[in-house]
Amino acid sequence: MRKDQTFGLDIESTAVKAVQLRRTDDGYELISAARVPCPRPTGQAEEITLDEAAQTIGECLRASRIRSRLAVSGVSGEYAQIHPIQFPHLSEEEYQQAVQLEAEQVSPIDSSDCVVVHDRWAGASDQVEDEGAGIMVTASRQASQRICSAIESAGLRCTMLDVDALAILNCYTETHRVSDESRVALLYLAEHHVHMIVLDGAALPFFRDFPYGSQEILKEMAQEAEDSPEALREFLFRDGTVAEQGVNLTFSLARASHQLVSDVMETLRFYYIQHKGSDIEHLYVCGEFAMVNNFVPMLDAHLPVEVSLWNPLESFKSKMPRETHAQAMHHGPCYVVAAGLAMREL
Repeated sequence: MRKDQTFGLDIESTAVKAVQLRRTDDGYELISAARVPCPRPTGQAEEITLDEAAQTIGECLRASRIRSRLAVSGVSGEYAQIHPIQFPHLSEEEYQQAVQLEAEQVSPIDSSDCVVVHDRWAGASDQVEDEGAGIMVTASRQASQRICSAIESAGLRCTMLDVDALAILNCYTETHRVSDESRVALLYLAEHHVHMIVLDGAALPFFRDFPYGSQEILKEMAQEAEDSPEALREFLFRDGTVAEQGVNLTFSLARASHQLVSDVMETLRFYYIQHKGSDIEHLYVCGEFAMVNNFVPMLDAHLPVEVSLWNPLESFKSKMPRETHAQAMHHGPCYVVAAGLAMREL
């Protein structure tokens, strides 16, 4: 693979994931994928240090055997917000001013630290763009700089800094047939936040972030089990594989996920009302925690929509050695962001 070929680099607090793809006539070919766990933060810290991040990125690159130094990465969680916008019948100058004013009103990020980016929306199914419709992203400048610094400290260059939720959406639209009638939802569980995206054909997608993630679910389960979240995490993902659960732990998982189920239900109801009775056809769940035994079946049993685990690597032909490809496929649902990022500059 060329050394100037970009790759997707997803830096989370739990692990660093790298994916390199090649565009083909009928889709994408998987060149490499690797995942390396991050050291757990010490003391009261919720994030690893810059040096630890750089070291883990280096280990991930060695594991993936990616030779390129050009990375596409993303910002997520509380550090990036996505807002649909619609300002019809405005000149370009008036449109720019309206976007800035909207950002000041709706973004929770402090204005002194806020970067605003926006783009017109053409729709996922190639429908002619709706005049004035677009997506506005507000992101923390400091968080963006930290990510770029970690990448540079690992000897790489960040060629593009995206937003994780948009990378998830990009991964789905690039690997699925999306028509004007498509109505699906995507649910991505990170350690401290959850992304939910509702995609309705060519209409503007709906984004919602929940201010908690798998760590909060683990804490509640650990409290009930009178154990630590770290010990419970090791049990659920022992030796890099998903552990079998007992009946009590399965019930505990359902109780600890009550807030998530409630928030997803509320989002589905909101969509149903806003779109005059249109139902979501399917909910695709991804992220590392989505691989926990019984988690997806539990959601399927509690939600009024078909729920399934989404592994984006199943959509790619592979050039990886059989053994390493099997390892990547085992962790496939956690590669959604990295894969979406890898597609950005192909």
